[in-house]
Amino acid sequence: MSTLREVRDLRALSIQELSTAAGVSKSAILDAELARRRPIGRTRRKLAKALKVRVESIDWPPGR
Repeated sequence: MSTLREVRDLRALSIQELSTAAGVSKSAILDAELARRRPIGRTRRKLAKALKVRVESIDWPPGR
């Protein structure tokens, strides 16, 4: 498994580009990458779809 940041880097996307592609706020992406907050299911699906990976292939931060 890879972290959200690792997958985003592999796809050569900035946070802004991923935000636009997924329809998710930049702050939500940053919070997930810094393990401040675990995204809800819908947000995880949007991010995975924009990154062209399965939701299960991303190592999401632990829930709080």
